[in-house]
Amino acid sequence: MQEILDNAHVFNNGYDRSSVCDDVTSVGKRPPWRRNSCSTLASTPHSDMMVTHVNQTMDLLNGQKFLAAAPGNKQSSEEWLETHGLSHQALTLKDLLKKGSLVKRHGDVKHLMFKAIDIAEMEYKLNEAIEIYHKRVKWLLEGSRKQFGLVKGKRVAVLIDSSDDNIGFGRIDQVQRSLMKLIDDQLQDKKSFYFMSIGTEPIPLWSRMRDVNKRTLEEARDFVRNLYPAGGCNLLKALKKAVRLRNVDSIVVVLGSCCDQTNWRMFDFMEQVLLGRELPIQTIAYNTSNNLTHNVLKRLAIISKGRFHCYSATDVREVYKGFDIQMLLRQAQIAVDVLAKIRQMKAGKLGDALVSIESEVALEVEQIPESRFLPRPLNHHRPLSIDTPNFQPITSKKWLSDHGLKAKNLGVYQVLAPNAFDPIQDFVSVLGKSVQSKIHQRAMHQFEWHDGTTKNIHVDVAMLYQYQTLLGAEVKKYERRIEWLSSASRKIWGTICEKRVILMVDTSITNKQFIVHLQHSIRLCLEQQIANKEAFNIIA
Repeated sequence: MQEILDNAHVFNNGYDRSSVCDDVTSVGKRPPWRRNSCSTLASTPHSDMMVTHVNQTMDLLNGQKFLAAAPGNKQSSEEWLETHGLSHQALTLKDLLKKGSLVKRHGDVKHLMFKAIDIAEMEYKLNEAIEIYHKRVKWLLEGSRKQFGLVKGKRVAVLIDSSDDNIGFGRIDQVQRSLMKLIDDQLQDKKSFYFMSIGTEPIPLWSRMRDVNKRTLEEARDFVRNLYPAGGCNLLKALKKAVRLRNVDSIVVVLGSCCDQTNWRMFDFMEQVLLGRELPIQTIAYNTSNNLTHNVLKRLAIISKGRFHCYSATDVREVYKGFDIQMLLRQAQIAVDVLAKIRQMKAGKLGDALVSIESEVALEVEQIPESRFLPRPLNHHRPLSIDTPNFQPITSKKWLSDHGLKAKNLGVYQVLAPNAFDPIQDFVSVLGKSVQSKIHQRAMHQFEWHDGTTKNIHVDVAMLYQYQTLLGAEVKKYERRIEWLSSASRKIWGTICEKRVILMVDTSITNKQFIVHLQHSIRLCLEQQIANKEAFNIIA
């Protein structure tokens, strides 16, 4: 290359430049190249995808899922906690300790110093996080989410247990109502869906996934209305058909009884068929307390990286066994534990370490009376807004005499009395002695009666199920009564049932700082409970 450059004149031999440019007189000679110095004053910022660190690309990719996160009402608890969890918000105990500094050591004892503003901010955020988690749990317990959880996926296959144990014995009406609510609340927003009933032989509604529209929704409702007891629960055969569906991205299994296959073969089959495939299975234990059913559904959800949900109409605590709610409750418990550690720090010690919290205004705040921190009443100086009750309140004792279990003939002894029989003892002449009657354990059970005697009880399953339903309705009525008693002025004064009332208020020097709050309490009582009384007086 160097030899060619040194002999560059050979390229010009025999070549007349003027012959080429005879007629082009206006074209000037090309100016020589110049090297300009680069200036960064007018440069634009580089793209985020230009890697400047070995971990930058990974951080950007991890951040994209938070920027493009789905709405909270479409996320499972695991996805929702990625942006609302304590770790993401830096509210764990480890994050709290990072805010402190080691002052000095006294032998083996550490002395940590924290700023009061950091502790107060952490405490506020933790209380706020606990409230958010409780609101999320409350949201998950509304509508069809209480019975079936939050159904994920755009193309969903729903497998319904139609065995004798699940929809027999008078249970079919409740199952159908719940499934109708599921279709109206959640499934109508999906892109496509599929229905199959699980009996001794699985019965599909269609041969493939169908797009969600008015016609397919009505066909699904008709399918639910026409469910009937179909023997056992062949879950394995139903799953074999469901996993072969094209374009399915989520399977929902609703079981109300124990399936026919509970051994390792079903789990081994699911592990093999889902190997290298993302197909989460959401399992629901619907209105069953069978531990074997719960364990099978939990393991099936874990194998498929899905979620488990539990619902019981008679025991509200069963719903807290679901994976989504458990994750939220664990986060709330961790937040409560960190708050307990903060209380220990305020007391001056955290484990084996001494803790000091420095605050510039701590002494000034301590001198302020506690009454100044109470919330000031709203609209305290406005005229009274009288709300005249349209009924005369009564005490809970009198209310229960009309609405209690005994008044509604729902006491356990009242319900069992028609099928309760006394043991019989009679003389048998052939044997020549008195013989005590015996019972068949499958037909009757011995039960201790309220008067101390023993009765032979025959339990009718259908009647017992109806009794449980009626009890559930009564419990909701009592809850509404309790909520009413603990609202508005009744929370302060209780329910004032008498027609002639005297209010006696302590205005001694001890309550000097709380006068405005006593006045507001009296104001609420006058507005909400005194209007329908015959006479009243106030004595201070």
